[in-house]
Amino acid sequence: MLFKSITITNLFSYYKENTFDLSISPESKKNIIVLMGRNGGGKTSFINSVKLLFLGTAEEIRRTVQRSRTPTEKQYICGIDNEWDGILNLKAKDEGINECSVKVILDSEDGEVVVERNWQINFQNTSYTSQVTATAGFKGDINNADDYLEHCLPKAYVPFFFFDGEEVQALAEANSKEIISTMERLLNIRPLENVQDQLHVLRKDWEKAAMDQSIACQLVEVETELKRKAAKQGELDQKINDKQNGIAEKREVLTQITRDLQLLWAIPNQASEARLQEKKTQKEERQEEILTDLAAGWQRDSFLRVLPELVENALNTTETIAQSNTGTQTEFLESLQQRLPAIFTSPPFPSPRLEPSQITFYQKRILKVSAAA
Repeated sequence: MLFKSITITNLFSYYKENTFDLSISPESKKNIIVLMGRNGGGKTSFINSVKLLFLGTAEEIRRTVQRSRTPTEKQYICGIDNEWDGILNLKAKDEGINECSVKVILDSEDGEVVVERNWQINFQNTSYTSQVTATAGFKGDINNADDYLEHCLPKAYVPFFFFDGEEVQALAEANSKEIISTMERLLNIRPLENVQDQLHVLRKDWEKAAMDQSIACQLVEVETELKRKAAKQGELDQKINDKQNGIAEKREVLTQITRDLQLLWAIPNQASEARLQEKKTQKEERQEEILTDLAAGWQRDSFLRVLPELVENALNTTETIAQSNTGTQTEFLESLQQRLPAIFTSPPFPSPRLEPSQITFYQKRILKVSAAA
């Protein structure tokens, strides 16, 4: 199996369609292609995209997300708030695109084969659909595209075929029992264990051959029942794992709902506080206006406004004085009217002296003014 090209579309750091031509000319004797680039250039996204094609959302690839626990398949695809953006390219997501894919063209024993895995993400209800397709005539007991990928490159081999160059030393110095066990199993470098396993199988076969036929039948039935129970146990373990993943997803949803509720509660409180503050400001402004008007009206006669008895007494006294002054003025005016006619006829006289007509005119006018007063 040889890779002729790899096309990554809206996956991880790759925006839109990006095709890598990996074909080698027949004249070339080289069979290694090296991808190089600066940090952030997309090397890790390239490797993870190829791994996604062969592994899907297997636990191994989900563990690469830096968080305290391994995300569920849905969390890995769709993302986790403030922790993981998901597999869809962010720019494509901002543009409303919800589909991403990785496609390879292989040169295999079946000829040229196109294998593609794509995802469609629904961000409204945080769900997704995934599909694997392959344009090949499957052989033997290969029934679908997933089986074909497993036939081309078993999942157990993927970590050793696709890895970051920085991980070479880590793989070489690996002391994890899981990694060592996998490498020994793949490379078949456990001769002693293999011999022991083979001897155990032969011993069981010899014991079965020496058994009574009825006992051998019972043993077969017991072994069959044991396998059935083991398969049932595997199904139960898978259900438990699915339930745990479901619980984790529900907790994520519950956490988000709690955050939304807290936000909704905070908005009315903030609005209420704003309204109360506005009312307080209005009341303070009104109070200042009233105090200003009061200060303007509080003049020298203000004590009269708060002492009505004093005002009444003052009015009575003023009225008495006014009536008394009126009588005095009347007597004075009557006396003045009697004396006015003699003013113009008694010496000393002005020079030149007034004519009799002038004297009569001024006497009448003075008498008229005094009478009006």
